[in-house]
Amino acid sequence: MFFYSQGDAYNVIASLSQLETGALLLGQPGAPLNPEYPRWRDWAAALCRAMETGGKIHVTVERETGRARLFGWRGPLGSAPEPCRTEVIAVLDLFATREGLTYDRSKVEVIGLDGEKE
Repeated sequence: MFFYSQGDAYNVIASLSQLETGALLLGQPGAPLNPEYPRWRDWAAALCRAMETGGKIHVTVERETGRARLFGWRGPLGSAPEPCRTEVIAVLDLFATREGLTYDRSKVEVIGLDGEKE
């Protein structure tokens, strides 16, 4: 995960797999007992800070077994191919709901890192 700021807006670049891992780890009842919990909690707080400040959230999607390929597609979340759009919305909604936040979906960009069409 990478963070940067532009004025008062806090922006984040994170992979979809990182977002899903963070959601799974932090959603477990015994999560505070996990030695990695403080790191992931700080990570989630930074993501939520981007939501709070109206910053951009860039979600990268790597080639993974069982995941639909994007073939290098890059664009706004609202135009992202399915099922990627639904996966990104689900995980961002989980973090937002967990912290009682809302976020502007128009400030979310999806970036396919899985290569061009052959």
